[in-house]
This record gives sequence, structure tokens and C-alpha cells, in this order.
Amino acid sequence: MDAIKMALNSLISSLNIGMNERFLVSYKEHVVINMFLKKILGLDLVSENEIKGVIHTRILGVGRHGYNIHVRGLGAPDYIESPASLAFALKMDHFNEEEMKKIIYDQEESHADFIGQYYIDNFPQVLLDQLLTKPKKPKPGKDVEIGHCCC
Repeated sequence: MDAIKMALNSLISSLNIGMNERFLVSYKEHVVINMFLKKILGLDLVSENEIKGVIHTRILGVGRHGYNIHVRGLGAPDYIESPASLAFALKMDHFNEEEMKKIIYDQEESHADFIGQYYIDNFPQVLLDQLLTKPKKPKPGKDVEIGHCCC
């Protein structure tokens, strides 16, 4: 059982979240992840809430990474890889007061404004639903990443 949870943690922690607020996974990765999640859920090896907890942790990690990119001057909060992950981390009070002061928003925008614009309700569930949705085989010559942003 611990090996299954370790595999789940490893799998989810390797995924990234893009600007379109979806996990960036190729078709083949999506197939494997989908089968794995459905199997462990079907066998009652983990609960959906446990998976959402792992996804929650991943969102916070991606939000922290976006924060680090921003404070190094490498991107505005709304132009980092996943603004929704940063908004989620802000809403969950993942940053201390000193860290919060380092975030520079657009003119006259506040933490509350940023959260209001980018926060996604039930974000862990949204991402879990993406992974549990049957993967669609890409058409030849088309982008093969699920959630890929072309901009």
C-alpha cells in the first residue's frame, strides 16, 4: 500500500501545470496515468480524496515555483507558467507576510484582485477530472500534449 502511495506521489509531483490550467501531459502519459488512477481507485487502494490531496500539494509546489520565478524578475504573476497555481497558493496562505510583499502586480492590482481573476474553485478536483477523463488520441500532425498552450 505504501508503494502505491509513493508511486502516486511520484507520478503527480512530476506533472506540470500550464497557463491554460491543465496538467501538461502527452497522450501516452495521459493513457498511463488514466489507467493507473482508475485501477488504484477501482481496487480501493487509495481514495479520490487522497489523490486530490496529492494534487493539492502539487498545485502549491507549482505556485511556489511561479512565485520564485516572479521574485527573480523573470515574469509577472499573470505571465508565469500557472497563474491559477499561484492564486491557489495565495488563497491557501502558502506565503508568509514578507513573501507577500515581494509580489508586484499590475498597476493598482492587489492580492485579492489577482486571486479573484485567477483562482479556480475546486482546482484539485478539476485537475483530477482531467486525468480521469479518457484520453483522446491526437490526430496525425496535431499537438500531442493535453493542455498544451501554443502562445
